[in-house]
Amino acid sequence: MEIGPYLHGISKGAGALIQTAICLAGSFFSFLRVSVHRVYGFVKEHERVQFYLKTGVLGIVSIGLMVFIINTVSHMVKPSPAPAEKIVEKTEIPVVKPFTIQVSAYLKKEFADNYVSNLKKKKH
Repeated sequence: MEIGPYLHGISKGAGALIQTAICLAGSFFSFLRVSVHRVYGFVKEHERVQFYLKTGVLGIVSIGLMVFIINTVSHMVKPSPAPAEKIVEKTEIPVVKPFTIQVSAYLKKEFADNYVSNLKKKKH
C-alpha cells in the first residue's frame, strides 16, 4: 500500500481549504472597510448625527469620571468608628502550691548532682 497518493490528496485538500479561508477573510475585511467608510461618510455629512455622537461620548466619559471621583472620595472619607467600650474582666488568680522550673537535663545522675551542687554554692 502506497502512502504517496493519499498524502498528495490530503495536501491538495488542505491547500484548497487554506485558499478558501484566505478568500473569506479578505472578503470580510473588504466588507468591513466599505461599511466603515460608508458610516464615516454618513456621519460627516450630517451635523445632527455628529452632535449626538459627541454628546453621547462626552456623556459616557463624564459618567465614568463621576464614578471615579465618587469612588475615590468615598475611600478617602471614612466615617470614624464608634468608640468601643472598655471591657475589664476581673480574674482571680488562685493560690497554688510552689512550683518547680527545670533549668537543665542530664543523661547521667553524676552530672546532674554536680550541677545541683554548683547552684547551691551560688545561692549563698
